[in-house]
This record gives sequence, structure tokens and C-alpha cells, in this order.
Amino acid sequence: AIAIPNIISWQTNAKLRGAVNNLTGDLQMAKSRAIKQHTTVTVQFTATGYTITDADGRVFRDREMPAGITIGLNTFLDNDGDGNPDTSFNSRGIPIPGVPGDLGSVIIQGANDNRQVSINMTGRIEVI
Repeated sequence: AIAIPNIISWQTNAKLRGAVNNLTGDLQMAKSRAIKQHTTVTVQFTATGYTITDADGRVFRDREMPAGITIGLNTFLDNDGDGNPDTSFNSRGIPIPGVPGDLGSVIIQGANDNRQVSINMTGRIEVI
């Protein structure tokens, strides 16, 4: 009986780590794709996931958070007016200059812990 709570806690923490790793990798992919294709790539967030699209609207990734994991506090702005916060990388792989909402962070929340993923003005993506 003692091992079961530890297993449940470990599983919840593994889901959180996995979600953070997926988001970080997907943001890197968005940045790389923007550079490679010389276009703007946008990451749009909801409470339960995110979608990555290019300037033509092609979807590269549409990811939902695992059960029990949500996107909490989000400091990105709604730059395109659709009600969801987003960030975009330009063809140099940096957040679009002059668009303050492209800099910021999101907090990925689990049951017992959370992690912050941020993008700075040079396009550096880091987990805090």
C-alpha cells in the first residue's frame, strides 16, 4: 500500500516532464522551421494544448496536453485577435521584433508541480 502513492506521484511527475519536453522540442522545431523555410511560424496556445502553423496556415503540430496536465499562466498576448495567446518566430528564428506579445512564458501545470517555459528576445527557449 505504501508503494502505490509513490507510483502515482512518479507517474504524474513523468507526465509533467514529458509535456514540458514536448513543448520545448516543439518550440525549437517551430524556430528551426521558420529559419529553414524563410517564413513566419506561429505557436498558438489554449488551456489544453497548442498548435504550430506557418504563414500559409499549414499545421505542423497540434498537440494536446496529457490528462491532468494543463497550460496555466500564459504571458504571451493574443497577437492575431482570435482569443488565444500566441508567439511567432520570424525567418531568423527570433520572436518578431516590435511585437511585445511574442516574448513571454507559459506555465505547464501538473497536480503537484509546475514548470515555466519561456522565450526571450533572442529566441532562446528555456525551462525555469
